[in-house]
Amino acid sequence: MGKAANNKKKAARQRRNDPTGLNNVPDVQTASDAPATTQAAPIVKKLASASLDDRAWAATALSNLVLDAHTRRSLLADDIIGQLLSVLSTEGHAEVIVEVCGALRNLAVAGGEEVCMELGRRNGVAPLMGLLEKVQTWISTRLADAAVIAQGGTVPQIADKVEVENRRYCFDIAESVVQLLWSLCEASDQVVKFLTQTQVIPFLMELVKHANDIPWKLVQVSAQCLHTLTDENPQTHSLFEQHPDYAEKLAAIASGSESAFDTWNENRMLLRPLSAGILYNIREAPIAQTPVAKQAIYTAIFRAIESCLGCDIPAAQAAAVAISKAMEETAAKLPSGDASDGNDAGVDIQEIVNQENARMGVLEGHMETVQLALELLANVAVVEEGHDDWAVEGMDGDGESGDEMEDDDEDVMEMMEADMATIKEDEAGAPNGTEAPLDPVLNMLLGDFPAIFTRVVQLIAPPKALAPETSSDGPVETNLTAQLIIIQTRALIALTNILSTPLASRFLTSSAITNELWDHLFIAAQSSGLGTDDFHQDVLDAAWGATWAVTRHMDSSPATRITPSETHITTLQQSSAQHLGSTPIPDAVRQKAANILTLLAKQSPSIPVTTQITIHLLVLFASTLQQSSSTPQSHAASVSLASDILNGFYDIFPDALTDPTDCVYVANNMNAKLKELIPAFRTAVKTVDKRKFREVRERAEEALLNMRAFVDYKEKERRNMPVRA
Repeated sequence: MGKAANNKKKAARQRRNDPTGLNNVPDVQTASDAPATTQAAPIVKKLASASLDDRAWAATALSNLVLDAHTRRSLLADDIIGQLLSVLSTEGHAEVIVEVCGALRNLAVAGGEEVCMELGRRNGVAPLMGLLEKVQTWISTRLADAAVIAQGGTVPQIADKVEVENRRYCFDIAESVVQLLWSLCEASDQVVKFLTQTQVIPFLMELVKHANDIPWKLVQVSAQCLHTLTDENPQTHSLFEQHPDYAEKLAAIASGSESAFDTWNENRMLLRPLSAGILYNIREAPIAQTPVAKQAIYTAIFRAIESCLGCDIPAAQAAAVAISKAMEETAAKLPSGDASDGNDAGVDIQEIVNQENARMGVLEGHMETVQLALELLANVAVVEEGHDDWAVEGMDGDGESGDEMEDDDEDVMEMMEADMATIKEDEAGAPNGTEAPLDPVLNMLLGDFPAIFTRVVQLIAPPKALAPETSSDGPVETNLTAQLIIIQTRALIALTNILSTPLASRFLTSSAITNELWDHLFIAAQSSGLGTDDFHQDVLDAAWGATWAVTRHMDSSPATRITPSETHITTLQQSSAQHLGSTPIPDAVRQKAANILTLLAKQSPSIPVTTQITIHLLVLFASTLQQSSSTPQSHAASVSLASDILNGFYDIFPDALTDPTDCVYVANNMNAKLKELIPAFRTAVKTVDKRKFREVRERAEEALLNMRAFVDYKEKERRNMPVRA
């Protein structure tokens, strides 16, 4: 639990800004713009019209209709998916094909994973693959003609009007098809397996290789689809082995050698972390196993990350504030009647609105690029940590096998156990205070790209702290606020993973440096809005994850330890409670906060600090045994938290003769209180479902045995203490 399991495929999909693969398509209308729903049936009938114009018009109208929830449900019940796929399989005119693809695309946007799964069940991939073969030919011909013209040659005019239209619309059709395939890949691993065996990946790579010659949006969606197809998919490795030029092109883009994609214009910078992500996905391919290849791959990856994190966020925020104000001023100018009544001023105003929305969309795209770079950095840190050479043995960063784990508290405990084991191994591997050698990836991050760590620490600041002052009232809220919160969260996750590696001892070298970072982390935690209606639990969870990593480092490096303030301790105590006011606190947050408190008490020689923490932990332990759990999972989480607290007590008060704070244990009669709670804890442990939560149950049973032994030991310890004169 100390490190974020960023390489889990399911979790990674959930963290993406665009889980269906299509939600950020700028051409898609919002549902509020959709036409009336009563005319759907006649429109659907026109898909089978003999008239080319009627078919194209019907597909265009359906593209809008599917965005209305009520109409979409009605159309889905009437098998609109089957009818659109049928048209796609038989239609020969590009003008109709591009509109049908757009309708399917919008259907996937509005319907999400449910529609994507239905497309997969209806074998929607088959007509898309057939269409893709035609599009590939059209694009190849168009690019070849463009190359001839660029060299001063001429190409013969085409007499076939259908072929002319095919070439005209080929990029638009390709964009919609690739977007649909990407969406299906996000929804179904079976689609990923199927497409891996086809020519889709070579087709997408050819588009990326010709990125300077085709529309940017097609390049972008092609790289995004490739990123998904190669994610934890070893079957793609052979393609990159057969085509070494693929990796060379991706490395050139990621490293910044391709100047066309080393710019924030149109958010073209996005192609760099996407290319770096694809390289990361194929890091275990045979082509990437030589030291030279790995050096080149990770150099390109870190260069992409460093460039993306260099985004001027305050400038973007200032621009967003200006756009927001302009939008307000534009809205005030809108006529009270219908702006589309032919009034020239109304048309101009609508055009201005569209331009402002487009500008805001570009800025939000910049923030999403930064988010992707942070996710990639977190993945690199969590996977590569713990390896002594360039070879990666197919293990994830927490020491578990590559199999995907269930999303329950058992996973949380497995990750925590593996993480703590890793820490012990690191300590054992560095005797007499010497630092364990870094593997080459981490050494590269430390030696060649130290600015990345500095930038990550800057990005954990609350979004409002990054916003420029625009008035005496302070920063103006913009649409970028949500994007900045995601950046803050991902920066905290990346920081957690970096500090869970041996790099922690290189970056946190003194108590002063640790204290500065500690303060930053508490500012980030407080910005989560705990106890308010605007509570961002992901921010708090990530903040405590990073704080826990710092605290674990202090545990193994006494020279970097700090004395926490009473405010810090109180904040952690509030986070470990079941509720703060009316706000329920997630189990993962509570567990992290309790473990941080445990380590602080263990490290502190201060009697007041130990008293404040341990009294709270004892009350928290008792309350977890008394609270009623609505589900087996929540009960397992409570028992898991109780086990952590008990294990913490064993570490905080190990021996009365050597521990200066043992008087806290005695003065507060903690041994008797723990003894009274043994039956309640035994009952709680026995009611944990061992089949579903085996790791939690086994750890709790061990904690119960140790609880009895600890209480007995402390009783004997008091009896055998020498009597002071």
